[in-house]
Amino acid sequence: MRADGVEYLTLADGTFTAPTLTLDVSAITAGQVGNADAGVQLLLATPVSGINSRVTLIDGATGGGDGESDDSLRARLLSRLRQPPQGGAAHDYIAWALSVPGVTRAWVFPQISGANTVGVAIVTDTDAGVSAPAGDVIAATQALIDDVRPVTADVMVFAPSFLPVNIALSVTPDNAYVRAAVQAELADLFIRESEPGATMPLTHIREAISLAEGEFDHTLASPSADIEPTATQMPVLGTVTFT
Repeated sequence: MRADGVEYLTLADGTFTAPTLTLDVSAITAGQVGNADAGVQLLLATPVSGINSRVTLIDGATGGGDGESDDSLRARLLSRLRQPPQGGAAHDYIAWALSVPGVTRAWVFPQISGANTVGVAIVTDTDAGVSAPAGDVIAATQALIDDVRPVTADVMVFAPSFLPVNIALSVTPDNAYVRAAVQAELADLFIRESEPGATMPLTHIREAISLAEGEFDHTLASPSADIEPTATQMPVLGTVTFT
């Protein structure tokens, strides 16, 4: 059991090789909630006499993805109706990538490394914000596209380079409720609008803050200008500091 109550189940029996026992585990609850970094500490839900109850995730826990929302499914269906498959058009690569569990958005970069090369950038969006897809999600996307792409295309699937945008501001009224609302609106802004190579206008950041429930006024200390990423950089929400 993780400190926040998420539980994992061992997948097979094992035998101690003193002083440790290594086992494969899987989160009991499906979705991203079970993902964890290498080194995360767990505790045996039911302690065993003579055995240290502390457990360490050696390689982490990856690959968990939340079920697709109705809105996301509807958007993919409308996109397919509007842009039928054409055997290798830019929208085909996006459709192929989005069919992989864990991929929520995708972008295509024609001739990313020269003639006949195609770059496909993918991300995983959660309620908390934008995150890089796990390695197995990237591998699954690469494998699927390699199976259906035109034979002349050399495709590379990758996660964009994230450009954290730290925000410092003061709000009126200044209380926990308004601060949480501002944080949620900013996270939603970056999920809705952030794309690799796309400018994030400062006015949109100000607007998101103003949309926060309970916010009457605010002063934005930073950033002080539009966010200008490079071609494969993607602005993501960094640290939000209230002053």
